[in-house]
Amino acid sequence: MSDQKAITELKVLRKTGSICHFCLKEKGKINPVPAEIVEIDGKAYIRKNCPEHGEFKEIYWSSSELYKKFIKWFNTGKGVYNPSITKENPICPMSCGLCSNHNSNTLLANIDVTNRCNLHCWYCFANASSAGFVYEPTMKQFKQMVKDLREQKPAPVEAVQFSGGEPTVRAELPEMAAECYRAGFNQIQLATNGVLIGKDYDLTEELIEGGINTIYLKFNGVSRQTNPENWHLIEDILNNLRRAGIQENRHGGVVFVMFTMAGHNTQDIYPVIKFAEKNIDIVRATITQPISFVGRFADPNAKPLPEDERLKSRITLPTYLKYLEDQSNGKLAISDFRPIPVVLPISHILETLQGKDLIEFTAHPACGIATYVFEVEGEMVPITRFFDVDRMMEGMEEMSQGIQNGTMRPGKAITRLLKLLDETVDKEKAPSKFNVQKLMFDIIQKGSFEALADFHYRSLLLSGMHFQDPYNMDLERLSRCVIHMAIPGDEETKGKTRLVPFCSYNSFPMYRAQLEHKFGMSIEEWKEAHPGKALYEIA
Repeated sequence: MSDQKAITELKVLRKTGSICHFCLKEKGKINPVPAEIVEIDGKAYIRKNCPEHGEFKEIYWSSSELYKKFIKWFNTGKGVYNPSITKENPICPMSCGLCSNHNSNTLLANIDVTNRCNLHCWYCFANASSAGFVYEPTMKQFKQMVKDLREQKPAPVEAVQFSGGEPTVRAELPEMAAECYRAGFNQIQLATNGVLIGKDYDLTEELIEGGINTIYLKFNGVSRQTNPENWHLIEDILNNLRRAGIQENRHGGVVFVMFTMAGHNTQDIYPVIKFAEKNIDIVRATITQPISFVGRFADPNAKPLPEDERLKSRITLPTYLKYLEDQSNGKLAISDFRPIPVVLPISHILETLQGKDLIEFTAHPACGIATYVFEVEGEMVPITRFFDVDRMMEGMEEMSQGIQNGTMRPGKAITRLLKLLDETVDKEKAPSKFNVQKLMFDIIQKGSFEALADFHYRSLLLSGMHFQDPYNMDLERLSRCVIHMAIPGDEETKGKTRLVPFCSYNSFPMYRAQLEHKFGMSIEEWKEAHPGKALYEIA
């Protein structure tokens, strides 16, 4: 515990709420407590105060300056107009599902199609294969989830991801992909370790033909030491996906998903991006996910992780960016990245021009980071080197507000937008192979997913998402989560799909563990229903 005088002199950056991780660990009880984001020695910490356990703090962001820069993009969204949890006075985070306290829509819905897996990764979010039972929603439950996601208001969910466990061991996966395609999802993703894709071309082709357009591929490094699970198969995985034609679909491609942990694989941060650039014909993005102490790390049967070991292992998004800047010798800099809600003005102006509600990127600014890189004369160059992103987004926000309050007509806004694009793009430094201004103008003028897909197809998205755990839980962040886990409906939701924020789902026992157990079956029951099959096989 810190000295009380020192604590009172800390600079408070923001007030929020959290939970006491001691109460959770000792009693399995969620105890919401007041919290603050405070600045200490150039870093941002979350400081909590539990009546029973006292005051304690956890590293939140390793750069308080970057936190202050990003928090300026803080925004509160519309939430969901038809939440599944309808009780009065819901309490965060005990009423997730979603409830009326939630301030964002569903940007990406995850559906765990199985908790079976053909690997046993020591850092698994889901603690897959260790549950002692099998959770696999029935096709009837799955179709209801798909229906409810597409009926979300004020705007239908556009992106769905099959997750697990390892989804490719679920025999009905191609049928599930086809169901999502028929339902009208624009983005149909598969989160996978890629093992079966690398070994079975027929399965790969069936998945792509069924409608999957994005492969969210586990890829933790470029060596056997940092990526032992699928390093030996990576060329086979990519070649099978090429052969199946995934690169022909401008909506998707392959996303390299890199789990990062201090002392484990941070030396491969930039090499993974270089490997993505080498395969840019098929790879559309990389995403880094710094370690979150949930899943296998929080397994009640596992040995507790000492605090000093946890803090030594943890890295935050600013730390990741510093590694990236150093390893790339400045080719990719901290200043090239922005928080996720920086693109919110695009949604606002599209909503204003089209007169309808759309999906909005209202995640908390501390949740994720991103930039786009484009090929310029043989080098991959961040968009910020030739485009004034901040000025453009601020200008679009002013235009959308002007249209809404009647001080600007839509036609004039489009004219001003063209002028602003001309002023904010440095043509001498921009890619010469295509017109970046036209790509961006098409997104606004056409307002279509196709125009956005064309922009994405021409670039490589570099991103990071730091999921929360009980130690650094920020309830203000949680209430703005845009990545939700879809769970079959129950009595509380009157049969309607429950949508749980990703960080709630993995951090608190009443969500992943209890809900999966509620809808799961014993391993013996599963084996009786699948004679001769092992848990890790396709069934």
